[in-house]
Amino acid sequence: MKKQTLIVVSTLAVVLSAISPFSPVLADRVNAAASKNQQTLTLDQVIAEMNKKTPISTYTEATFTTQNRLIENSPKTATTNYKWWDNTINNEMRIETTKDGRTGFYVSKGGTSTSYKEESMEGNKQAVISSAGVKAAVDNKINNTKQELTKLKKDILSDAKVTFHIVEETLLNRDVYHISKKQEKVRNNQSDVTYNELWIDKKTGLKLKSISNANDKQISEYTVTKVDFHPQFNEKDFTLDLPKDVKIIEN
Repeated sequence: MKKQTLIVVSTLAVVLSAISPFSPVLADRVNAAASKNQQTLTLDQVIAEMNKKTPISTYTEATFTTQNRLIENSPKTATTNYKWWDNTINNEMRIETTKDGRTGFYVSKGGTSTSYKEESMEGNKQAVISSAGVKAAVDNKINNTKQELTKLKKDILSDAKVTFHIVEETLLNRDVYHISKKQEKVRNNQSDVTYNELWIDKKTGLKLKSISNANDKQISEYTVTKVDFHPQFNEKDFTLDLPKDVKIIEN
């Protein structure tokens, strides 16, 4: 694929995404651009390349926004903010999630995991400790990308028309693969259209963004806003200091 082609497609995607991050127009326009410019990459090629990537430690901050438009004139939108310390190559992980002003904590180290969620200004008064730890094979973000790509390929409805398009772009100043999947099936004489899009860092295999859109009714978007590919973790990152009056529940 020529360099000029990549620049045109990348610019188009950035502009459209800024206008409407949830719109299926983005997928259609990028697909059209990829087809016109004779894309040379296939999903199998990207999967094969990603399968060569090895797990690494990362620190990421991201947002996850869902939008439900099933009820006309009453769309519901919810956003969760994430902070993610992924040191699963050493069996350590910390996740902080914030939604509606409340923060949840999950810390795993040495085969033990602790979860705690603030339910009020005073806290939940309850934390759960589990003997189930984290492992890179299952929990590392790079391996999560491989799992998601495999699912994207296999998750196809019978009798559905499916198209994949892949272009190379830039996101967060990183070279990425932008993978777009459109699946269309007729149900009860009505067209059922689902879009799935992934933006994957070419060098590491980390997913930087994803969008899912089902009939423009149920929509979700995950976007990494900050990433450190060479984090300097310390012991405190994987220690959870609980309020003194919290009840401990062992699971």
